[in-house]
Amino acid sequence: MGPRRHPYGCPFGGLEFAADSVIDLPALHADWYDWVLGLAPRPGFLADRVVYFHIGQGWRHAPSLPQGPPVRLDLPETTLSLDPARVDDEPTGFRENLPDDAFVLIAPAHDVSGRASVVLTLSSENLPDFDLLVQLYLLHDGLDDATLLAETPFRARHHDLTRPVELILPFISRTTGPGDRFALRVRAPHRRYETNRAARGEVRLGPESSVSIPGRGQARYRGR
Repeated sequence: MGPRRHPYGCPFGGLEFAADSVIDLPALHADWYDWVLGLAPRPGFLADRVVYFHIGQGWRHAPSLPQGPPVRLDLPETTLSLDPARVDDEPTGFRENLPDDAFVLIAPAHDVSGRASVVLTLSSENLPDFDLLVQLYLLHDGLDDATLLAETPFRARHHDLTRPVELILPFISRTTGPGDRFALRVRAPHRRYETNRAARGEVRLGPESSVSIPGRGQARYRGR
């Protein structure tokens, strides 16, 4: 699990992947078939059941996908005002001062390996259905220097809002630097997602809402 089909030196999602992230997949496929058919030893790159790319250190090997111990942050109660007429373009960076259709929580960052989870307690008096987008950023020197780590959309009608809703974000594995911060943003979806034209009203983010961000998991580092 790692970067794929992105040329060396080409930014993707705020990242520039180094040369050691590039895999010769056709050659790896051939080596794997030779091993399975008993024609060659096991490829060194497939030293364990899981191989994943840890941003900042390179490829790692582990018996299973790592899930570091969670660091939980409680989210304060707030109200989001949704208006489909205010849907904007996909942002190129991070902005802390957002309109009232977004909520932001910023906290000190730590090295991470695993899948973050977000628990939301949601309610609305006048919206039977609405959409939200949950985004996890890594902020560096300033709000404009940010990396989108993961995001996941949410549509209310697919969930039972009488109980807290848990959303699982995609897998993340990376090293953070001094002064880095995590930023969780809950907002109306941007234009890359289908706009819910009927979602005009207020959504309440209630108590017991939280985000859990995994710490650093255990794994072995090996070059190819």
